[in-house]
Amino acid sequence: MPSFLTLFSFFSLPIPAPYYSRLQLWFSLAKKNDWASADKIEPLLDPVDIKDYKSKNRIEDIKSQIDLISLKQEKTVEDWLELAKLQAKIGDYDQAKQSLKQAQTIDPVRDDIKQFYFQLDR
Repeated sequence: MPSFLTLFSFFSLPIPAPYYSRLQLWFSLAKKNDWASADKIEPLLDPVDIKDYKSKNRIEDIKSQIDLISLKQEKTVEDWLELAKLQAKIGDYDQAKQSLKQAQTIDPVRDDIKQFYFQLDR
């Protein structure tokens, strides 16, 4: 009778080491904001694996999201809050505060808006 380890290794799927290494390298470079180097590795990766991180952390992508929200004619409190979070992420704290003021105008009783505003004010 085969041992547990033999069965486990037989039924486990092999991890493609070169792909995983490239993916880890991409994340490492992206976390350091070395997007130029990360871009060189990106064609070798599945876009699904990096899309979410890229959209939430790459300055160009964040600015695109800011532009999309800013173009909305009528913004909800959630739009203003998301706009403030994105603006703060790229270091535009004054604009983030203005967006939070707009959010608070719409919904003056939400504590999360006030808390975020005071976090930015430090």
